[in-house]
This record gives sequence, structure tokens and C-alpha cells, in this order.
Amino acid sequence: MVTQVVALYASNDLAGRAFGILTNGIKACTHAVRKDANGTNSQWSYEVDSATSDVLAWKAIQDGGDGWTCYRHAQVKGVAVLQAVVCEAGDATSATAKIAARFADKVKG
Repeated sequence: MVTQVVALYASNDLAGRAFGILTNGIKACTHAVRKDANGTNSQWSYEVDSATSDVLAWKAIQDGGDGWTCYRHAQVKGVAVLQAVVCEAGDATSATAKIAARFADKVKG
């Protein structure tokens, strides 16, 4: 599964603040419980791989999910905050970074 999202803000400052909130939130939250549309809970562990002033890479690992992991790469680019996600039962760190870079090339910040 691959997902790409972009949020546009009124200014670079607002985009930077939103990215900072995302970064701080991910760093502070090491576990979460998600409930799907059927009411089934799944537990996830979060690990930050790298964080800079404009790029955040982390993974969400499903506890008891037989290796199912969502690799996430977010970055701020001008007035835009974009994120690419690849979920699979393998290591998609490199693929996620490549998708995010290609996505960022198409976003005018």
C-alpha cells in the first residue's frame, strides 16, 4: 500500500510550525492503538529513523502483525507539508524516501 498526502498552508511559517508539531508528536508517541471501521483494535509501535529541520522519517510497526510496517517520510517544502507512506511486510525505508523525493519534486512550495 502506498499513500501520498500534501497539506498547503498560507505561509512558510505556518507550514514550518505544522511540521514541527508533527515531528514533536511523533517523537513523543512511541505506541498507539488504532480502531478500524469494524471496531477491531491494533497496536502499533513508532520508531523515528531520522529527523532534521525539514525531513522526518519514521516507521509504525504493527505489534503481532507478522512484520507489517508502515514506513513514513514527511517533509516541509515552502508552504507545503507532504508525506509518503509505504506499508508492507518488508523493509521499505529506501522506497519510501525515493517516493517522497519524487513527490516533493512535483510540489511547488
